Amino acid sequence: MAIAFTETQQPDTALLYDLYKSMGLETGGIDNALFSLKAADGNILAGGATLSERYGVAVLDYVAVIPEYRNLNIGRALVEKVLEKAGELNFDEVFFVTKVEGFFKKLGAVPTDEHKELISECIGCRQYMAECRPVLMKMKVN
Repeated sequence: MAIAFTETQQPDTALLYDLYKSMGLETGGIDNALFSLKAADGNILAGGATLSERYGVAVLDYVAVIPEYRNLNIGRALVEKVLEKAGELNFDEVFFVTKVEGFFKKLGAVPTDEHKELISECIGCRQYMAECRPVLMKMKVN
């Protein structure tokens, strides 16, 4: 298995959209992303991540890895590459709303009360506080 990480081009956004949707993520806004990255094992889309800008801050909107490729550090690599890109775009930190707080804490993320408008976007979602208990977090860009 050789995972290749590549920045996506416009036709690939449909593949990422399908990936995110299949993982239970909300997908509004992918077309306005600053940067999207895919992780592929040959023709298999193993994972992806998308960085956006909202409210004047960098936002990790999506990161997903399909179940059969989990626990191989692909998620970690996706997040690290997105943080690197955020730094290239002159951001000092990246904010995100997540359902998997433990994963991000292992990568150095911390819960935050800054930019609560990001979590307020969740309130209209049918999953909010039913299947999904989101946490607002941030990470420093290396």
